[in-house]
Amino acid sequence: MPLLIATPNATNDIGYNRDRFLLNPSLNSDEHLRMFRFLGILLGVAVRTKKPLDLYLAPPVWKQLAGMALSSDDLEEVLSDKPVSSLNDEKYCYTSDRNVRL
Repeated sequence: MPLLIATPNATNDIGYNRDRFLLNPSLNSDEHLRMFRFLGILLGVAVRTKKPLDLYLAPPVWKQLAGMALSSDDLEEVLSDKPVSSLNDEKYCYTSDRNVRL
């Protein structure tokens, strides 16, 4: 299974961010978590050495990495086919007191 998945907008060929990727939320085994950690280390090295990675992550992913809260507008950017009222469906995201995870 890939660590990164296309946004729902890419899958449905509508809306913005069709060329962007999200972290795959279905990967939660210890092995997958180690792979995500390695990806995080690569991102950190790229930032520290000022050698950008050619990695097209969707804006909500970057906001979460920066520790910023997500809004319903952020989620609509990658879920154009779903109304805001359906974003509480666990299939698409869940909320905690710190962040929203897709």
